[in-house]
Amino acid sequence: MKIYFDQNVWQHLCQNYPVDNFKKDVSSKNIEIYFSTGNIYEFGRLFLNKRNKEMIKKLFTYLWELAEILKFIKELKYLVLDDLEYARSGGKTLPFLSDINTASAKQEIYKISQGNYEEGKKFIKEREKDIKKDVPDFIDKIKTMNPPVRKSLKYEDFRDN
Repeated sequence: MKIYFDQNVWQHLCQNYPVDNFKKDVSSKNIEIYFSTGNIYEFGRLFLNKRNKEMIKKLFTYLWELAEILKFIKELKYLVLDDLEYARSGGKTLPFLSDINTASAKQEIYKISQGNYEEGKKFIKEREKDIKKDVPDFIDKIKTMNPPVRKSLKYEDFRDN
């Protein structure tokens, strides 16, 4: 079974379910846990409130302890674009991050779990800047890759011609 948890589920696990128990349960039930850089960003948004320092440390430590079993996947927008490209040209959509990007994501989790919050804050600020730029670009790409298609004719159109 493959599972992708929402941030609320991760926070609940972190607060209520010891890592070792989670690893055992996942392993015994043959479950694969998927995780994306989008998750890291959502957790990193905790940096926006100074009162969350303890939660940030706990959450990123939890994630770091699970890093060996997590399967890192691309963010949703990249999966959508890959899927559109697949629909146009064939091939296969590969949902996983490259080895180098997986290592980079794990490194960011580790740094934050060790208390390197300044870099985490920098990551979040850059990410927010990118989102403001990327969303219009993403919409343009979707429109370009998905040109409008003439509506199909109704039965009446055929019958009356």
